[in-house]
Amino acid sequence: MAIASKQLAATYNKPGFPLIQSKIYCTTGDGGLMEGVAVEAMAVAGHLGLDNLIVLYDNNAVTCDGPQEWIVSENNNAKVQSMGWRTIDIFDGDTSVSSIVNAINLAKT
Repeated sequence: MAIASKQLAATYNKPGFPLIQSKIYCTTGDGGLMEGVAVEAMAVAGHLGLDNLIVLYDNNAVTCDGPQEWIVSENNNAKVQSMGWRTIDIFDGDTSVSSIVNAINLAKT
């Protein structure tokens, strides 16, 4: 969807008339990023510089198989940063909606 939105913008946006300006949102968690296809998609998005894609990642260290440390020992922030992503950490996202909104607004810039 983010690639399609970029293509539409490249085709139809004109100087002074930005018709296509959409942001694409994705939510995922620890278990979702353990899947190879998710990591491959994030690598492509980083490579293409899809600045219209915002991923909300719930890093609660819990997967469907149990605690995350039972399965993986990688630093997900470092991993996605190495793919060209900017990361914004929220430490109270489980209790503060305003922190999430502020991070989304920051990600849009």
